[in-house]
Amino acid sequence: MILKVLEFYYKLLSQGFTILFCWIPAHVGTGGNEEADKAAKSASKFLDTPLPAWDLKKQIKSSLYTNWQTEWDFSTQNKLHITKPIVEHWASLKIRKTAQS
Repeated sequence: MILKVLEFYYKLLSQGFTILFCWIPAHVGTGGNEEADKAAKSASKFLDTPLPAWDLKKQIKSSLYTNWQTEWDFSTQNKLHITKPIVEHWASLKIRKTAQS
């Protein structure tokens, strides 16, 4: 979830938005909120399942491409940006001749 928030944050920044983060203190001492916090913490104990490596790899790759795109968008000295505005994997051309027997 944090990565999605960061992606959205950078997307908004690239569109010219100004983002201000503010700390909102917990509702300590407010009736019912402490019980709700205890219940939420108790329920989250059952959600402790390992994350498959494939999912983690996919998330990291997505985050890297997002960060790379953000850097690419703010790059003003790069003439290639006009030709290739979207960062993505470039398929290599198979121009080498294979050895014939």
